[in-house]
Amino acid sequence: MKEEKYMQAERGKGQTPEKRIRENIRFVPADAAGMLLFFLAAAMAVCSLSLCTSTDIWYDELFTMGFIGEPVERLLELAAKDVHPPLYYLIVKAFVDTVHLFASSIDPVVIAKTVSVLPYLCLLAYAAWLVRKRDGWLCAGLFAFCLLSMPQMSNYTTEIRMYGWALFFLTAAFLHVREILITRRAVHWAAFFVYGICAAYCHYFAAVSVVFLYLVLAVLLLWEKAKNERQEKADSHPAGKTSWLKTLKPCFWCAGLSVLSYLPWLPAALDQVSAVREDYWILPLTLSCFGGCVKFVLKPSTGWQVPDHVIAVLLFVCLFVYLIRAFFCRKKAREEWKKAVYASCGIWVLAGTALFGIAVSFLMRPVFVYRYMLPALGGFWFCFAYFAAEGWSVPGGCQQGRRQGRRMLFSPVSRKRLWKLLPLLLLLLVGLVDYRSFLQGELVKKEQMERTLQAFEGMEEDSIVLFNFDQVQAVASYYLNRETWLYGDEPEMLIKEMFPDVQAGGDALWVRSLLEEGRTVWFVGSNLAREAVLAEWAEYGMIPEETVDSLLLERYWFNLYRMSLEA
Repeated sequence: MKEEKYMQAERGKGQTPEKRIRENIRFVPADAAGMLLFFLAAAMAVCSLSLCTSTDIWYDELFTMGFIGEPVERLLELAAKDVHPPLYYLIVKAFVDTVHLFASSIDPVVIAKTVSVLPYLCLLAYAAWLVRKRDGWLCAGLFAFCLLSMPQMSNYTTEIRMYGWALFFLTAAFLHVREILITRRAVHWAAFFVYGICAAYCHYFAAVSVVFLYLVLAVLLLWEKAKNERQEKADSHPAGKTSWLKTLKPCFWCAGLSVLSYLPWLPAALDQVSAVREDYWILPLTLSCFGGCVKFVLKPSTGWQVPDHVIAVLLFVCLFVYLIRAFFCRKKAREEWKKAVYASCGIWVLAGTALFGIAVSFLMRPVFVYRYMLPALGGFWFCFAYFAAEGWSVPGGCQQGRRQGRRMLFSPVSRKRLWKLLPLLLLLLVGLVDYRSFLQGELVKKEQMERTLQAFEGMEEDSIVLFNFDQVQAVASYYLNRETWLYGDEPEMLIKEMFPDVQAGGDALWVRSLLEEGRTVWFVGSNLAREAVLAEWAEYGMIPEETVDSLLLERYWFNLYRMSLEA
C-alpha cells in the first residue's frame, strides 16, 4: 500500500493523457543518455576483466595470495594476526579453489584479480535494477559510470584486496535503505542486514560505515514517522501516534543480530586492535588530511596538477550547490525533498566514516588512510548521480502545451536548465580521463612485469639474491620461488610464516664471504637507499659487475646488480 502511494506521487495525480505523452517524449533523450553511460560502464568492467591476465602484484596483495594458499583453519589463524577481517580472503579462496578443480593450470593471481571485478559487475546489476526502477535510466547510468571511472574507483577493479567487495556490500545495503523506507518489506530488511554484516567482515572501516548507515536509517524512519503524523493531523484524519520504539523495532533487530553475528570474530578483532595500538605503519595525520580526503575522492589523474585541482574544486562546488538548492526548494517539492534527503545520506555516511577515522588517529593512534573511505564511496556517487540527473528524466516547467518532444527540449524554459549539462559533462570528462589513466598504467605495468620476469629468469638457481627493501623482497620471492635475503633488516613475521623462503641476511662481511666462496650474488637495489648499500660494500671491496637499470615490479622500481670482488 505504501509503495502504491509512492508510485502515484511519482507519476503525478490528475495528469491528462496529453501531459503524459509529453513526459514520455521527454524521457527519451535522458533515457538514451543513461543507457549509453550504463553500457560505457559495462565496457569499462569488461576492459578491467581483460587486464586480469597480468600477474603483477604488490605487497598488500601478497598477503591475500599467502592467505588463500592455506587451509581454511590456518587462513583464519593467520588472518587473526593481520589487521583485517577474514571474509574477503574466504571469498577469494572459494573462487580460486573452485576454478582449480576444473582448470588447475590457471594462475591463482589471474583468478584472484578476476574476483575483484565481480563486485563491480554486481553493482552494475543493482544500478540497472533498483536505481533505474526508482530514478530512471539517466541516474542509473551515471551512477554505474561513476562507480567504474571516478577517481580511485577503477584502481580497485583489479587489485587483489577487499575494498571492491566492501564497496559492493555497503552500497547494496545503502540502496536497500530506500526500499525499506518505501515498502517496509522483510526481504529488504534481510538484505540490509546481510549486506551490512558482510561489509563489516570485509573491512573494519566498512563496519564503521555500516554503523553510520544504521544511524541514517533510524533517523529517516523517525523523520518519516513525524512527517506522516503531521500530514494526518493537517488532513484532520489523526490515526493515533506510533511509538518510536515500534518504528525502530526492525532496525534494533537487525543491529542486535549484527552484533551477535560478529561475536565469533570479536576476540580476534580486539587482539588486532591491541596490536595496532602498540605498533602500526600508518603515519600521524595533520590538519591537511581534511583537504586530502576531498582530493582522494574528487581529484582526477590527468597528469597535470593545476587542472586536477581545478576539476576537484568544480566537482565540490557542484555538489555543494546541489545540496543548497535542494534545501531551499524543499517546501515547493516535498516528494523531491524526501528523495533528496535520502540521496544526501550517501555524503553523510562517507563524512562520518572519515571523521571517525581522523578523530581516532588524532586522539589515540594513527589508523586512517584515505583508501579506507572507498567502501563508502558508492553512496557518495549515488548522491552525485541523483542530483546531476534530477530534472532531466522527469520534466519540470516545460508542460505548457508543446506537443513535440523537440520543441519541448529546446523551449526557452528548458534552455535555462542547460546549465545542468555542465556537471554531467564534467563527470563524463573526469571519468573518461581517469579510467584512461588507469588503463595506461595497467598496460605499462604488464609490459614492465614481463621484462622484470625475464631478468629474474637470468639468475642462476644456486645464486644468492639480496634485497634492501622488505616489500620488494617479499613480492619478488613469490615469483622467484627460492630463498631470498634481506640486507640490514628483518622481514615481517607474518610474511615469514606464509613464505618461509623470505630470510634475513647478514652484514657486509657475510656478503663478502659468499663472494669469496665463489657464489653468485645478485643485489636487488630499491630507491636511493641502494646507493648507501653499494657505498658500504665498496669499502669492503665489493663492486657491481653487471647492472640492469629501472626494472618495475608492480609499483616498485629497482636496479639489478651482479656483485663481484674488486680486483
